[in-house]
Amino acid sequence: MSYQVVFSREAEEDLERTFEHALERELNSPTGDLDIPTRAIEAIRQACRFLAISRKRLGEAP
Repeated sequence: MSYQVVFSREAEEDLERTFEHALERELNSPTGDLDIPTRAIEAIRQACRFLAISRKRLGEAP
């Protein structure tokens, strides 16, 4: 059995707003790092995949 995290439309929109906020912050920073927004979104996605794997290992129902 495998699990998959599927984001709702609202969750995808939230991620987009998070990315836009982080990008705007970095663009306005004198030491801005434009990789940060992309890395932040990827970290969120990886955390969700980790949660799905953890549930499977614990034997919890989806």
